[in-house]
Amino acid sequence: MVATANPESYAAAFQLDEALLDRFHAVLPVPEQQDGIKVDDITAMLKLSWSAMHEQRDVEPESIARVFAEIQQAHAELVAQGAPARIADYLGQVVPALLKALKEQSGPYISARTYARNVPETVLAVAAYHVVAGSKEPLRAAAIDALRYSIATKFQIKTITLDAIHQAAEGCLRGDGTSNADRIRLEVAAASDFAERLTYLREHWDAIRSSLGPDEIEKLLGDLLRGASKKGEQEKLVELRHTLHTLGYEGDALRQTDGRLLIALNAAVNMILPRLQGVLDGRKPGAELDRVRTNIDTLRQMVASGRFLANRSADVRKLQTHLVDMKEGDVPSDNDSLFRLFAQMTLADG
Repeated sequence: MVATANPESYAAAFQLDEALLDRFHAVLPVPEQQDGIKVDDITAMLKLSWSAMHEQRDVEPESIARVFAEIQQAHAELVAQGAPARIADYLGQVVPALLKALKEQSGPYISARTYARNVPETVLAVAAYHVVAGSKEPLRAAAIDALRYSIATKFQIKTITLDAIHQAAEGCLRGDGTSNADRIRLEVAAASDFAERLTYLREHWDAIRSSLGPDEIEKLLGDLLRGASKKGEQEKLVELRHTLHTLGYEGDALRQTDGRLLIALNAAVNMILPRLQGVLDGRKPGAELDRVRTNIDTLRQMVASGRFLANRSADVRKLQTHLVDMKEGDVPSDNDSLFRLFAQMTLADG
């Protein structure tokens, strides 16, 4: 089954129904001819159009039939060589990681028809073409094509997500299985959100250090840092910094985390400090008010001495997270909310 569709920007053009789209094996995008087009591109299209309209060319059906027969033979040979089992091993690694990764993006629904039938059939068929075309790694080339055109383009998923998962699983296509390093890469790629990736880092730090090279570890930590540095997500810097310290890591990612957290906390503290006296005004005397006053005084002392960032106690981390959340507008910042926050903790400048 083959279909074409105009861009949605065209008048009376609509997006293809998802249930119908799910039945296609692949979606091949037609590149835009509006932006960045060059003179040579226009010239080439004009020559091709002129040739098609005015030059008579003899069609060679025998050649087409011969190539098609070669592809069919290559397909049969791949089946006889056990390619379906290697494709199944490969997709057995790729699909769970992909489905899990899509949760973070609130991604589209991918039916079992796509990943259990269409994609493996597409990989095998395209691999047969690559055999005839002379590819040295037909299964690998076919898997890349299938992921991009049967999944990425079809469901508008970023290819960078698929590429990371593919690279970790491609050993299965060679019959090599999945190494410890590849297993870790797959599990990291499949982590559905920042908290899950950070938990994985804590629980598998020794395995990560022994299986991945220094550059790859730095990339993994850099990805976490970028996720925690996004606007509206900067409270995550507190827990990332604590985790890196706990693991004994002292590399560049920790220094960058410190720097970005310091900027976020400075902005939050500068916003909140002038208001803290108002938090105490008009409160009923008693143990709760004394606790809040003591905690506010301790915060002021830590800020004045430059020790607020360095303090890693649980209550200080809780306060740091709350202040950054407050700066970003994610939690209430009225006096009653602040009073309850300081009443629930015991800060220590140490």
